[in-house]
Amino acid sequence: MVEEIMRKFEEGISYKDKCYKVKLPWKPEMKNALHNKEVASRRFQTLKKSFINDPVYFSEYSKVLEDYREENIIESVTEENEIISEDNCFYLPHRAVIREDKTTTRLRVVFDASSHSKGQLYRIYSVVVTADIKQAFLQIEIHEEDRNYTRFLWTADPENSNSGEILRMTRVLFGVTSSLFLLNATIKHHLKRYVDKFPHTHKLLENNLHVDDVHIGEDNVHKALIVCLESYEIFKDASLDWDEIVPDEIVKIFNDWWDDLKKWSNIRITRHYFYGALPKDIHNIKLHLFSDASIKAYGTVAYLRVELNDGNIITSFVASKGRVAPLKTLLLPRLELMGALLSARLSEKIMKGLEFPVQRIFWTDSSIVFFWIKGSPDKFKVFIKNRIQEIQKCSNPTRMVSLPWERESR
Repeated sequence: MVEEIMRKFEEGISYKDKCYKVKLPWKPEMKNALHNKEVASRRFQTLKKSFINDPVYFSEYSKVLEDYREENIIESVTEENEIISEDNCFYLPHRAVIREDKTTTRLRVVFDASSHSKGQLYRIYSVVVTADIKQAFLQIEIHEEDRNYTRFLWTADPENSNSGEILRMTRVLFGVTSSLFLLNATIKHHLKRYVDKFPHTHKLLENNLHVDDVHIGEDNVHKALIVCLESYEIFKDASLDWDEIVPDEIVKIFNDWWDDLKKWSNIRITRHYFYGALPKDIHNIKLHLFSDASIKAYGTVAYLRVELNDGNIITSFVASKGRVAPLKTLLLPRLELMGALLSARLSEKIMKGLEFPVQRIFWTDSSIVFFWIKGSPDKFKVFIKNRIQEIQKCSNPTRMVSLPWERESR
């Protein structure tokens, strides 16, 4: 199934003038089952009322679409590109998502195409690089034959009932289930062109690109700079530019936050797991996870323990999770079991972001939970049985350790 989808994607993608063009991945017979202009029209009438009641809202919304038109992200439906039959098109309801905490892109237009009729990895490196691809989805064109399925209604005058026009997207848009796939597949397709030219940077990007966010790292500044320059060249060739330099108002917010951090100088959590040591200088890496519970809450915390070749041992805080106890009162051993399950789940998440062998050791202060997990889950009732089974799948019961609470707190 996946191979067939990728085959059709590769057949439909094209590259021209430093821009990729893709076809929408259709489910069988879906093109003939789309009839929703009436639904989109009703929702647009509601949106128009909001515009009339809030002129500032309308002004911001209009500005976004005007910018889209100038950048050829949207286009008007004309006689030249219009498909006569309404059966061969689809109208997208749209709305705004407003982030008051944003100084840039405060308002984003989101389309509703469903209208019916590696996380810890950056801490491995001494030097890290993070970046965001500017308007990543909107840099990929939609093939002309699919554009009429991205129509939407608009008006320059909300108070005039006779005012209106039909627009359509020319680029991959937010709100469509396939958009994430199209972006990821297009980027991976583009990266293949640089396997030979920039093999190391290609591998880093291939493994550390999450949607439009890049989180990569190196062991020193010089190597990191080379990766940055090569990454910039790779993405620029597909019109996938980095976002603009951080504006002054955000820099001020960051600096204020940084000044506040200085007040907490006695609390230190090192970003780099190995405190500056290189991978070749370390061995015997272990991930220790401690869980505990009370009648009000339960939680887990994870630490990485590393032995250096010179005999020194270092430990690093990795992550923690906490949960409020259910409203339905549970006996403490059951809450302790839920804490152990949280440990197992957290360990799975952490391991996905680590690219080296790690031994996991789980700690609990409950001797009851300790023996539950060591034994067979089949002899327990459903609540305990299901949780023990999941814990045993995630962890090796032989690596579950029971200890007094006093020792765990140290």
